[in-house]
Amino acid sequence: MTLMLLVASGSLGPAGIMLNLFTAVPIAYVHMRCGTTAGAGAVILTAVGIYLFNGLAGVAGYLLQFGLIAFLLPYLLRRGWAWDKAAAASVVVIIVGAALLLTGYVNTAGSSMSELVDAYVNAEVEQAMELYSASELEPEQLEQLQSTVGQMADFLRYAYPGLAVAVTGFLALLLLWILALLSRGA
Repeated sequence: MTLMLLVASGSLGPAGIMLNLFTAVPIAYVHMRCGTTAGAGAVILTAVGIYLFNGLAGVAGYLLQFGLIAFLLPYLLRRGWAWDKAAAASVVVIIVGAALLLTGYVNTAGSSMSELVDAYVNAEVEQAMELYSASELEPEQLEQLQSTVGQMADFLRYAYPGLAVAVTGFLALLLLWILALLSRGA
């Protein structure tokens, strides 16, 4: 189910963001219902599937965005941690893990963190502009949109670390809420 959500969200482009909100749910649910071994097995099987399609970079992205939270949050909850402490600890582990992984990556690539963020933002801007260029916008609307997207890109370059923490926290709380709904009070 997680692989299907990832493939669907990737093929939908910007509209796939909504599916990304639910990508961690199937594995987290399996972990809560069936235990740590089943949760770890689901994360590993999903990582193997992603490796076959996207290689090691895809696995790293999956683990940082969805795999760790899908495993760690239910793990802490099953160990009796309070929901707020479990969510906060999960966010800290993911952010520290991402920082270490990205630092190691930029050091081996002979790059810097700002260059990595710039490349990511530029790729997203390019993809968005391709999408808008294909639409039936008037030339002046397209020009205004390009200006707005450029301003947003500048903001993202500046605010990326804070946004990463905020989005990770939001996903942890959303996953926690969905798990609470699925548990029916158990």
